[in-house]
Amino acid sequence: LNRQLLRDYITYPKPLQNRVLVRQADYWYALHQTVKAFASYRLLQSTTALSTQPYSKNGFCDTQYQLKKFKNAADCYGELATLIADKDLLAMVNYRKYMAQLRFLPHSSMLNNFKQLENAFPSEEVGLRASLKSTDIKLLQNREKISNATREYHRVTEKAVNRFVREEALFKEALTYALRDEAGQAIHLLTQFLRQFSVGNLQESGQALLISILPKEIKRLADNKEYIQALVLAKQNRILFQNNWIDSKFLVDIADAYRKVGLFEESEKLYLYLIGIVPLEQREQYYLPMIASAFEQGKYTLVDDYSAQYAYNYPNGSFSEDILYYRLQALLASERFEEGIELLPSPLPDNKGITEIAALLFYRTDRYEECLKAVNQLQDNSLTERARFMKADCLFRAGQNSEARQEFAKITVDSEYYNYALFRLAELAKREGKSEKSLSFLRKIVEKGKDDSWKQLAERELQIRDTVQNLPLMRQPNSKK
Repeated sequence: LNRQLLRDYITYPKPLQNRVLVRQADYWYALHQTVKAFASYRLLQSTTALSTQPYSKNGFCDTQYQLKKFKNAADCYGELATLIADKDLLAMVNYRKYMAQLRFLPHSSMLNNFKQLENAFPSEEVGLRASLKSTDIKLLQNREKISNATREYHRVTEKAVNRFVREEALFKEALTYALRDEAGQAIHLLTQFLRQFSVGNLQESGQALLISILPKEIKRLADNKEYIQALVLAKQNRILFQNNWIDSKFLVDIADAYRKVGLFEESEKLYLYLIGIVPLEQREQYYLPMIASAFEQGKYTLVDDYSAQYAYNYPNGSFSEDILYYRLQALLASERFEEGIELLPSPLPDNKGITEIAALLFYRTDRYEECLKAVNQLQDNSLTERARFMKADCLFRAGQNSEARQEFAKITVDSEYYNYALFRLAELAKREGKSEKSLSFLRKIVEKGKDDSWKQLAERELQIRDTVQNLPLMRQPNSKK
């Protein structure tokens, strides 16, 4: 068509020349070049070439509407209506006329016009479009009728065949749920909407609405301890977080929810992602929960790596002691005792967790004197069973028998160190020559002990002592021989 229109070696008579110019305007209109089409149509608006061509006249009306010349567009559609005989097409022309008038007349005065179209064409495109618009007007007039609006938008969504009508209806249905503070249903519909109309005219509006309500809904679910629902919602819409369209602070709620339901790997990954996207001054707060998540998974090497990064970036960080505690535990669990000892601050901080781990590192490397010093920094009435056991055993090895006996005696029967404590008490009684008391401790292990290895050791010790007691006395050597 354009090649034919651009042939400039043909001279047309005036009436035919205007027809050619109308087709040139139609060409621009078909290519959606609104300004060019409008300019071309306007030059011909008083000619019969335009006023007798319904398609071209519609193009002129539409370009005026798109350029927000609504009064002119309304008049144009009124003129176009005189050229239309088909009832359905005439209804659509009137709908466009009412839409133009809606831009400069009171909404209430237009309601009946849309209702007439709706009643005349209840299941056809023009009727459904009119229904959408009349519902819009009624909702704007009275927000209390929002439930009615929701139902009507849903009805149009179900009935509409035209893709653009369904798109508008579904979006408005979701919007009314959002306005009713029913965020869960709104998000459900918006997810459906964005999937079905991924290249629709309202795609950006749908995303904007989802972005505005999703964080609050996730936070509400997290506050109500509905962590699984919050995580599912976040995962379904992860692209919004990945594109930084939602403030990263809401990711913290999601990461925290992952931790609370035991999904430590997901939590760790999310905190690592946060550290990568937020400004440097905001990153520090995410290291501790990330390291805790890695520790819960038994990723001790990663715990050490993350902790080293934190120590390098924040030498005087607010979470230094807590992170050091996790790092020392990870090194202890990996049996990297010397590395752990090298990291210990001197003097040890007033931190019960770090001090006990320090004592354990010293104990595992046979540095009993340093272990005892560390344990003695702890309050005696708040010692854990493990700390009390280490204190007692270090006193035993240092030969402080009385103090060791007192500490071993405090270890309860439910403790995992109970059998060890009984064995040490037996040894202490033996050192002091209290043979029968020593044997009673060993028999208690055999009779009531829960650890087979300690029971076997106690049985063997009893057998050895019994054997020694039953040996014949050795004769004194004869001095004459």
